[in-house]
Amino acid sequence: MENKTLDTHLFNSEIPPLAWDVRYKIAQGLAKALRYLHEECAQCILHMDIKSSNVLLDYNFEPKLGDFGLAKLVDYGASIEFPVLTGTRGYVAPECVLSGTGTTHSDVYSYGVVALELATGRRTIDPNVEEDKQVLVRWMQNLYKGGNVLEGVDPKLGDDYDELQMKRLMVIGLWCVLREFHKRPSMKEVVRVLDNTDDPLSDLHGMLPCLVPDSVAHDFDMILGNPSRSSDLIIPMEMETPKSVDLVVRGSARLQDYTYSSLFVWRHIPVLHLLRYLMGISWLRSSHNG
Repeated sequence: MENKTLDTHLFNSEIPPLAWDVRYKIAQGLAKALRYLHEECAQCILHMDIKSSNVLLDYNFEPKLGDFGLAKLVDYGASIEFPVLTGTRGYVAPECVLSGTGTTHSDVYSYGVVALELATGRRTIDPNVEEDKQVLVRWMQNLYKGGNVLEGVDPKLGDDYDELQMKRLMVIGLWCVLREFHKRPSMKEVVRVLDNTDDPLSDLHGMLPCLVPDSVAHDFDMILGNPSRSSDLIIPMEMETPKSVDLVVRGSARLQDYTYSSLFVWRHIPVLHLLRYLMGISWLRSSHNG
């Protein structure tokens, strides 16, 4: 892809930062792609691995959603159970961690994390910053509760951004990552809010009456993974055969035909497996360092 992936532009200091209008366009395009998958196909498609490194950018910085190695076809309104927890550390919804089930709400959560990355220029987990800022979702929730959400703006933007759009994207991101999945918006609602910038922000704030830091999934990340690394997953499992999905999204958000040749997954994390994880940490770290 001509402009590589979104994470390359957000987190690589050697590349000029994305302008605000480009970031907002990417947020809109990705939302439309997910709306198409969730609501406009003959059968609902769950992507299950939405993250900034899977957002491909063409020559005009139009987003294309890639990597359908974990995607599943389900009936509308249905959920799917995974024998192992799939996805990427920091982007996985709490209900996936706790119950091993995925729904459209799970993709919405992951989209919310990417939206916050676009606004802040921060990784979802970053051990190289102050402790209270290491987990992006929790940090932004705390800023919002304190009425200081704009403190999270990517400093690389300076003052060159639309304040109302920035607040809108941040609030949408926080709405999407609510721990109670039934309170999250649909992607259709996300598209509507992003596109209708004349709608008052007060309507959005009403969706977030009580933000509680979402500790469950991210605490698992910090305990079971190695937050000093930005690698995707914790425990390498078997490699899967290449998969590809050939889909076209109407409008500005088009899906790239993308082949996924290798897959790592997490083991399922209900309580019975917690001890196995904790016992395996030292081996994992030694194998990474070796």
